[in-house]
Amino acid sequence: MGFINGLVGHFLEKRYLNDDFSRYISVSNFTKEKLINKIGINKNKIAVVYNGIDLDIFKKTTIDEKYPNPTIVTISRLVPYKRIDDLIRAIKILTSDFPDIKLKIIGKGSQENYLKNLSKNLGIQNNIDFVGKINDKKDLIEILKKSHIFALPSITEGFGIVIIEAIAAGIPYVASDIPSIREVTNSGIGGLLFKPKDYEDLSSKIKILLTDKSKQIEVMKNVNEHLKKYDWNNLACELEDWYKKTFLEFNK
Repeated sequence: MGFINGLVGHFLEKRYLNDDFSRYISVSNFTKEKLINKIGINKNKIAVVYNGIDLDIFKKTTIDEKYPNPTIVTISRLVPYKRIDDLIRAIKILTSDFPDIKLKIIGKGSQENYLKNLSKNLGIQNNIDFVGKINDKKDLIEILKKSHIFALPSITEGFGIVIIEAIAAGIPYVASDIPSIREVTNSGIGGLLFKPKDYEDLSSKIKILLTDKSKQIEVMKNVNEHLKKYDWNNLACELEDWYKKTFLEFNK
């Protein structure tokens, strides 16, 4: 949103959150702690209901085959804290072992031109595909399933739903080792975590998953059980229960 709009939005959001609401529903325990410690909201007013996905859509969306070249995909707004420039630099390192590696960047944002210029300056513009925004969920899932690895170098996430979408599509991820990602992945189910802002570590973890088939199998072995926590069929009922509970408490 830019510095000025972002600053205004920050203070308006803080003011709004301090209104006398009966209940707050947070998307993660990480976000809940932020509401408590940074906004000052009573912890007893905050429920946690994770974001969810429609697992049926992922199961029903099929592909004929993977992309022919090793393909990394990311879904992200192109803004500074998402650190897509770190991912591009990691791809540059990986071209020495994988000259035909591809990176698909799905999303739009204020840094798009900067990132395109960075790709050109590094001499890897032919390895990078700026896909833009994809509105059709089926098309998005097809790209995920055709790719080999999902990457999320962001240093700020309230939840990280794209990580859950990636493993639901059957591909492992490499993501920043930050509190929210550790929470939603149970410290790494479905992929590998790397040191935030360290694009050399990012490239190293991607290389491991591209070259070590047994490691891929190892990180993905508990994915199906883990995904049950994020099935909207279950979470919608949980959310409804909190609405009902709040309504009853309010109308005592």
